Parts: sequence; structure tokens; C-alpha cells
Amino acid sequence: MSFNVMEHRRDSRLHYRKCSYRNCNVNNRICFDGNGFHSFPVNDSERCITWLVNCGLDDWAEMPNSELKRKYICSRHFSKRSFFRSGRLRKDAIPYLWDVHTGSSSEDEIDFSAIRDQTERQKLEEKLQREKNTSNVLRSQLRAKCEALNKINEKLASGEISDSYLKKAIARRVHGFVFTFISMQLFPSNESSNYTTEERRLCSTMHSTSPSLYSRMRDILKFNLPSPATIISWFD
Repeated sequence: MSFNVMEHRRDSRLHYRKCSYRNCNVNNRICFDGNGFHSFPVNDSERCITWLVNCGLDDWAEMPNSELKRKYICSRHFSKRSFFRSGRLRKDAIPYLWDVHTGSSSEDEIDFSAIRDQTERQKLEEKLQREKNTSNVLRSQLRAKCEALNKINEKLASGEISDSYLKKAIARRVHGFVFTFISMQLFPSNESSNYTTEERRLCSTMHSTSPSLYSRMRDILKFNLPSPATIISWFD
């Protein structure tokens, strides 16, 4: 008989359940009114943190899962919609929020997913606004450059700006192949023999690198470039 009593006590210790919700003293030995006990969702870290915060157990955030999964929250800290008709707790259920002022449960639950969505939305809106501002600045800069180029073209056509003056102005800003390419667009040559050594070297390099891209630039984009036949003739 004594052996059975000891077994009973050991089983009672093994199945002991106590609610860990702050200021709640309910357990399955005393003050138990038929409420169930629910273990922390340690396999869902985000929801588990929500449980800890809502239960007033922020200081348990660093507790190992092996220990936390042996802690329980009783059913009275969940809303009715947190349960199936069978009484089983839903997977997405979270406890009521513990009120730090009253020291009791509040039905105002923290929805961390909504907070996260709101934060992400705010970040996206801020990023979109920055991109809009950048786009407006670039558009204004492009408009100003186009207006400046149009004025230069008008002055070139009217003879107000000499070719030599413009070349010197360009040379002060760019060098190498960039200067050569810009000069070819502003001062095109119609004869093969009139291409400078730098222009021939640039066009030969461009054509050998990508003949298809070279043809597209010349035929579709209408850049002033010698034909492939002209380039080949330079090496005959």
C-alpha cells in the first residue's frame, strides 16, 4: 500500500502544471477550475516571443527552449476565439496582454505580425519617397543639360561658337576616348581619309569588341560612326 502511495506522489509531481502568467497562481492541484494548460510554442520563435511579452515574462526571453517548453499558461488567459470547439488551442493563438498598471490580463493583444507589416510598409514608403525625390532631381538635371545642349547646337548652327572654341571647352572636361567620341558626334567626318588616328583606333576597338552593338549604335541609334567597310579599308 505504501508503495502505491509513493507511486501516486511521483506521478503527481511528474504531471504537475502551474500557470506561468505573471501574478497567476493557478495550478492543477489547487485553484483549478477545469482550465487547460498550454506549453509555450518554442518551435515558433516569433509567436513564442509574443507569448512572453503578453504574459509579462520579458525576462524569460533568454531562457533555453529546453526549459521554456516545460512552462505553461492556463486557458483563462486566452480569448474564446483562440480555441477550437473541441477546446484545443489554435496554432496562432496568443495570450491576453498583461497590464503592467493593474497587474492583470487585458484583452488588448499585441499583434506583432501587424506591427511588422506596418514597419515594413513605412520603410517601403520612405524608400519610395527617396526614389521619387532622386528621380525629380535627376529629371531636373537632365532637363537642364538638354536645354544647355540645345543652346549649344543653336549657337553652333548660327556660327556664334567656333569649332575650335568648343573643342577646347570639351577637352578641359573630358579626355581620351571620351573626348574622341564626343568630337566625332559634334564634328563628323564624311571621308575615310579625314579620320584621325585616335578616331580610327576608337572605332576599330568598338567594332572588334562587338560588331552587333557597333551596328546598332550606327544604324539604329544614329551615332556618327564610320561604316564597317570603312574600318576594314583602313587595314588594306
